[in-house]
Amino acid sequence: MKAPNQRLVVFVEVKTRRVVSAPESPAHPLHNHPLRPSDNLSPHQKRRLRQAADEWISQLPDPETPSRIDVVEVLLIPNAPPEIHHLVDALLLEPIA
Repeated sequence: MKAPNQRLVVFVEVKTRRVVSAPESPAHPLHNHPLRPSDNLSPHQKRRLRQAADEWISQLPDPETPSRIDVVEVLLIPNAPPEIHHLVDALLLEPIA
């Protein structure tokens, strides 16, 4: 947990999924099961994100600067505004193989 005046570095991975059918349709990917754009992040990609973040943080004057990795999901649906979901500290929520 960071102190109120402490700096925080946030790395953000943006994942986008284009949906070809309307959300009401049974063919919509979110209709029967919650496929999310972030589901496309493989364990290898998650490891690489963490490694890149760790390397970047290690180059700071204070390598103990707190950081986190967020994921922003963008769902592109025809004839509708994009759905955007911000998953804070997303890679902390699940183990990485």
